[in-house]
Amino acid sequence: MFDQMHRAMNSAVLNIAEADGNDAGTARARFASACGSAKEVRAGLQLAVAYGYVPSSKVTKVDIALDEVCAMSWRLSGR
Repeated sequence: MFDQMHRAMNSAVLNIAEADGNDAGTARARFASACGSAKEVRAGLQLAVAYGYVPSSKVTKVDIALDEVCAMSWRLSGR
């Protein structure tokens, strides 16, 4: 599970970076992918809490940051 979450975290960052310099349609798709990857990380964290790997108190700040990634992606996409 950690490896998949690690790939999703990297994907969120790389999709935002890749959107820079692309045409508007491609950039929107990259920003949407970044938000999707952030949501995948959130789901992984929820599973980690459910399985008892991590206490929920440890993921609160990360959860807020993931919301910010999606909000930033939405704003940058021009929607």
